[in-house]
Amino acid sequence: MPPVDDATLTQGTLVGGRYRIRKPIGGGGMGLVYEAESTDLGRRCAIKLLRTRGSLDAAVRLRREARAAA
Repeated sequence: MPPVDDATLTQGTLVGGRYRIRKPIGGGGMGLVYEAESTDLGRRCAIKLLRTRGSLDAAVRLRREARAAA
């Protein structure tokens, strides 16, 4: 998924072709976290999106965090 800008996504926005934004959960220096619904599975999930101002290092850290959580 592409990075997002610092503005929050609005409720109902479809991200990555399969995640519908429900509400923002939180965020930090490198990304924003949203409660979303998977349109494929029909269940709630959390997604983290990188800010556009993030660096390549932020993308590497995000992938490492995703692998650790999996």
